[in-house]
Amino acid sequence: MSSKPESLYRGRQRALAAYLEAQQLDAVLLVDLEEVRNRSVRYLCGHPQDALLIITAVGRSILIPWDTILAERTAVSDQVVPYTDFGRDLNAAARTLLTGEKCTRVEVSEKISYPRAVELINELASLGMEAVCRRGGVDAHLLELRRRKEAAEITALRRAGEISDAICGELPALLASGPLPEHEVAIFIERRARELGAEGLGFQILAAAPERSFAIHTFPNITSALFGAPGLSLVDFGIRVKGYTSDATVTLVRGRTDALQERMVRAVEEAYALALELIRPGAYPAEVARAVDELFASRGFRMPHSLGHGIGLDTHEPPLLRASVGSSPCFEEDMVIALEPGLYDSRAGGVRWENDLLLIPGGTEPLTHTAIIRLD
Repeated sequence: MSSKPESLYRGRQRALAAYLEAQQLDAVLLVDLEEVRNRSVRYLCGHPQDALLIITAVGRSILIPWDTILAERTAVSDQVVPYTDFGRDLNAAARTLLTGEKCTRVEVSEKISYPRAVELINELASLGMEAVCRRGGVDAHLLELRRRKEAAEITALRRAGEISDAICGELPALLASGPLPEHEVAIFIERRARELGAEGLGFQILAAAPERSFAIHTFPNITSALFGAPGLSLVDFGIRVKGYTSDATVTLVRGRTDALQERMVRAVEEAYALALELIRPGAYPAEVARAVDELFASRGFRMPHSLGHGIGLDTHEPPLLRASVGSSPCFEEDMVIALEPGLYDSRAGGVRWENDLLLIPGGTEPLTHTAIIRLD
């Protein structure tokens, strides 16, 4: 966040330091580079990308960015050391800085590749340092910290939702005179997002004309096929504000639908309404997903993906709304989730309706307000 809220990032760093102390670890090394993205680095210090971050059990933070000028403007850390000082060598940076902090036991993020992890663990071991890299370790703990959003995060997600809504509201006028190539729709969305103050897109836009909307995530994500032609078109996009992304999907129906298409549209609308009624603090994501699966089954359909997921710095965060998750934690206040029931058929095409919801006492507050749009 550009204003560099010192207390926000310091509080997160202290929370991670407490985890390290409880785990009898001296430090953790997180990596956010082009080949291995880890947005928890931004969560902890505010630096947007391309850096290593060391947090120690006594609460010291060392940022090792590729771009030090950007780090000075964005990051909250006790020390900034240019990555280029180490020849942009991960092992050299870790060896030098962890030794300087007199670490004997450290955790390495599981997000780095296995060969890199083994190489780094062996190098640190040669210096008498124990390094661990594990599933369910620091990265899982950071996702738990990120599960419930703080006020600043909700503000960013709310603004991302407002921009998403504004763009969705302009789509009918854009397509009023007829269909447009998918790439023109995608360019329009990104241009309007940036005009309205967005940092960028949360992920690559998926724009599917009627002959391609049968795919959950159409491939390629954009072509020159005519979006908004008769049938079911689908566009899925996210707007990023201060690092936090929305996730919205709009289905556009043009012309007369056949019986199968109409049944699909109505079933998705019913599923969305049912889920919205059930999602509230204290409810379990798996139970909500199971209820929706049962509704679809009663209509003769099966949804081939989860009912939804958390959003934040990443497009997909906990919790996952899926019937098979089992004993996943219940919904809590200040979680933000994307609700996205959808159905797909190789001939009829696809229908998905996705909005972002903030969990509040007794229910949800919508952060986006998309709808299934009928153009004719």
